[in-house]
Amino acid sequence: MKTKAIGWMLGWALLGAAAAASAAEISEELRQALQSDLAAIEKETPQMGEVMAALREIGAAYVPELVAPVDVDRYQGVVRRRIMTGTYLMDLTYAATFGRQADAARYGQAVCQLLELVGYPQPELERRYREALEQIDEPGGDERLRNLVQEQQQSKLWQDRLQNSDGVEFAADNLYGFLLEGLYLTAELCYLSNYDPASMAYVAYLRDSFQAYNRLLDRMGGSPEFAGWVEAHDRMNFLASVFVILGDKPEIAPAQLDALRPAIVQARDKFVR
Repeated sequence: MKTKAIGWMLGWALLGAAAAASAAEISEELRQALQSDLAAIEKETPQMGEVMAALREIGAAYVPELVAPVDVDRYQGVVRRRIMTGTYLMDLTYAATFGRQADAARYGQAVCQLLELVGYPQPELERRYREALEQIDEPGGDERLRNLVQEQQQSKLWQDRLQNSDGVEFAADNLYGFLLEGLYLTAELCYLSNYDPASMAYVAYLRDSFQAYNRLLDRMGGSPEFAGWVEAHDRMNFLASVFVILGDKPEIAPAQLDALRPAIVQARDKFVR
């Protein structure tokens, strides 16, 4: 299958409710362990651009109402903003893969605006997305935006944040937003495509990435640096739903996906509303 990959090698699903964000340095041993966990998540997760390209090739149509509204000001609170950074990254990938260039530019700009709000400003990138949106209908506009998206994808957004506790929390929240949005979009497109086997396979891949993410959560939960941050709550309940409903078999049946979709929507609506 041809893969026009506009995507990120990302891993998936988080728990974490942030208590007060801490800038305390974390130990080198823990930092390396966390980086190793993230690398494992990436290895076990499909390139989301390839997922979307594959779904497009089997006939699933882009559905505008599936994506999150581009309105940065509606998202208050550092945790919600960090999660929405990841959500917008997925919508950027989704829009770009389906050729919705103007949407991709808007989501890219929203990512940059949120990064500034959570303490990781990238003014040059924000400026370039703003210009890309302004120039989208000019000759070469699509190609300029495509190059910008690819540049951003090559920069592992969370990998260089693991020097302190706040950065680890950012990485976890960002991944949660990205991967939950990926699961949401993929599950809906599977439904719209009448459960095409090729598209259902990607839901199974996402399920596997949840499992990989569990190792990261276990490590954070057992670390004194994160004792006040990693706690059982709504996100952990959602992960449990994924594991229980989808199980661990390579193939997922339509009935399993139908049983999980309400939980996906509920988990997503907690911060995309």
